Amino acid sequence: MRASGSLLAFVATVLSSRRFALVVEGLNVRDNSTKQKDVLVVVMGQLRGSEMAWESLRRRVLTPWAADLAVMTDVTDAFNKKSSLLRDADYKWHEQEHGDWGEVLDRLPNIDPQWRDHLCPMIEGQFLGGVMWNQNGTQTRCHKGSSGILLAYRSLIQQQLRELRSKGIQYKWVVITRADYFFACDMPSLDKMQADAYNVPDFESYGGITDRFSVLPGDQADKILNVPQKVVSDPSFWKVLHTEWHKKDCKKMACNLEKVLDRYNAYFNIKVHKYTHPAFSVKAPGDPGSWSEGVSGGGLTQYNLMARYPWEFKSTKWFCGDDAVLKELASIHSAVGGGGDNSRQDFRLVVGNETIYIS
Repeated sequence: MRASGSLLAFVATVLSSRRFALVVEGLNVRDNSTKQKDVLVVVMGQLRGSEMAWESLRRRVLTPWAADLAVMTDVTDAFNKKSSLLRDADYKWHEQEHGDWGEVLDRLPNIDPQWRDHLCPMIEGQFLGGVMWNQNGTQTRCHKGSSGILLAYRSLIQQQLRELRSKGIQYKWVVITRADYFFACDMPSLDKMQADAYNVPDFESYGGITDRFSVLPGDQADKILNVPQKVVSDPSFWKVLHTEWHKKDCKKMACNLEKVLDRYNAYFNIKVHKYTHPAFSVKAPGDPGSWSEGVSGGGLTQYNLMARYPWEFKSTKWFCGDDAVLKELASIHSAVGGGGDNSRQDFRLVVGNETIYIS
């Protein structure tokens, strides 16, 4: 929404309200949540998806849940530095890009020094993509894909949460997400999440548990996020994954990260609760990453966006309604511009679920 001159007259009134977030050059004040410590949303990885995705995160997650925001990414990267999410963040957790993300896992305590030699030869393995392996004197990719990067990020987030707790900062809920989700309608209330369970969307699970979004009870987050530690240190857990299986049988083996997460939760008796998720991943022009090329159509093209995963997009339209998805796209576009524009520098005032821009 573009502000007129008359809008400035009531800014003082808005600023005296309890439901607001003021963001100017990194200053962030949202519902006194920094004191209450109820919800922390952690966005991990490259800041993809464009301002449209990030505005939808504010409207449907950050503001309704009065959440603090942490961003874990390479904060020195030119692409990431353009993101308003980085400017808004209460916590900016820097982690540079790695040619071998196994370097992060190597820093964990009590690892098996030969963990790569045990896990990388796994037939059809996908959960250590992004990790390099010295195979007969030649550096090669451990697995295809990028799931090893996601394991590394989980470990890094676990360490940051431990650091916060050492300072007396404890959140009731920890939400882990990616930057490129477009939320088409309201998230379920936190009252609908289970306070004794690992809460995850009920789709895109590929035989296990999706790795794209999760709502963790704060007092269980450390245990839930400990899967990277077990992957690189616990041979008994390797047997649960059937990494030694020498046939192409991903029903038996935990080939992908989704199955690794599922078997970890079962092995360590972590309850899982699945809910219907009102969001889908989008790809904007210039976004890094090539695992999913994306598909156009469905009302996205006019906003320079594509859906990364077609079934995820269809599920969101089924849950929110086709008209609701189109209306939300149009509303957010009118507020922040097209999918390829991630350089907005206006004054931004968030009131309730609406964002007002003042040039």
